[in-house]
Amino acid sequence: MSGFVAIPFQNTLGALGSDSLRAGWWLCGAGTIVLLAWGFVALSVPLPVTVSSADGRTVAAADALDIATLSDAPIAALPRKLGDVVSAGDVLLEFDSEPLRLELARSQQRLQSLEQEIESIDVGLTALGETLEGELVSFDMASEALSARMAETRAELDYAIEAETLYRQFRAERQIDALKYARAQTEVAQIRLQLQAREAESSELMANRRLAVSRNETARAQLMRHRARLMGDRAELAPEQRKTQLKIEELTVRAPFTGRVGAMARVSVGQALQPGEWLMTLVPIREYEFQATFSAREAAGRLRPEQPARIRFYALPWTEFGTLEARVLRVATEERNGTVRVDFTVDADSPLGAHLDHGLKGEAVVQIDEATLTQRMFWLLNRPAPGTPDPIQHAAVR
Repeated sequence: MSGFVAIPFQNTLGALGSDSLRAGWWLCGAGTIVLLAWGFVALSVPLPVTVSSADGRTVAAADALDIATLSDAPIAALPRKLGDVVSAGDVLLEFDSEPLRLELARSQQRLQSLEQEIESIDVGLTALGETLEGELVSFDMASEALSARMAETRAELDYAIEAETLYRQFRAERQIDALKYARAQTEVAQIRLQLQAREAESSELMANRRLAVSRNETARAQLMRHRARLMGDRAELAPEQRKTQLKIEELTVRAPFTGRVGAMARVSVGQALQPGEWLMTLVPIREYEFQATFSAREAAGRLRPEQPARIRFYALPWTEFGTLEARVLRVATEERNGTVRVDFTVDADSPLGAHLDHGLKGEAVVQIDEATLTQRMFWLLNRPAPGTPDPIQHAAVR
């Protein structure tokens, strides 16, 4: 009976030993996998590198703004009333700008007239150029034709002179009578007179050509002088129009930011006030910034505008209310008492934004870079002594 019991017990011990060995291998395999996974994460998965502020608080992004009159013109429109909510650029009130608008309209009509007159002068200058070009072509064609006739006349004169010389010799030898010689002399004289007439015609033609050029240049100079005067008048009108337009724009008071009309003077349309008199007060609506101070050693060179950040408020535990998304708005360029001031824009539309109030204190956490666990362990092991450059800072600046 004892032998029968011992055999199952030995089998049980053997099964337990086999199971423990198998479990050991499984544990070793699982540990190896976990170690490899951790190594992969440590070497390749980047994690955010952050810096935290020493303290901080919520402040209003804009102060209440008192709006005063800029002109003694009567009020033309008063579209807002006490308590109205306005957006940036909305019209708050308008002063009477009709006289300035009439002046601007007259100036624009004058400018349009000047433009048309200048355009007409430009057309005239173009016509003068085309007319002169046509006249010069006509003169050149007439001159070429006259030159051809003069060349023909000179050839006839040379022939007549040779004939007259020959007739003189024949007359000396009494081979021809005096009448033929006289006819030859007369023909030479007539041809010379004809040549002189054509030369005079050529001179007159060249003089007329020069006169046409001079007359055209004179007309062109007069038009150019008139055009220069018109251009001067136009140049004087342009800044006057811009000045008038600016005056008209100044008579329309617009909201510089989104806000609410918190207070308002007792005024009505048509009433004229003295420049500088108070009209209304515009109060900003739920526009906040978060101002925090950071250690200069941690923030210098690391924090830049547009970096993402999270804000945790002391009075609103993050486990219940969460954190508020924000971005770096501006970073101070000088430190004070070892700290640097950093301003943040906040997401006022988030659920936590409904709890924002002026003076609410908290802490800002800014993501400055990403690094793996291995890189961060390397930086920690190689942290320099105080007063020497910080490799984490240099890595964040890159």
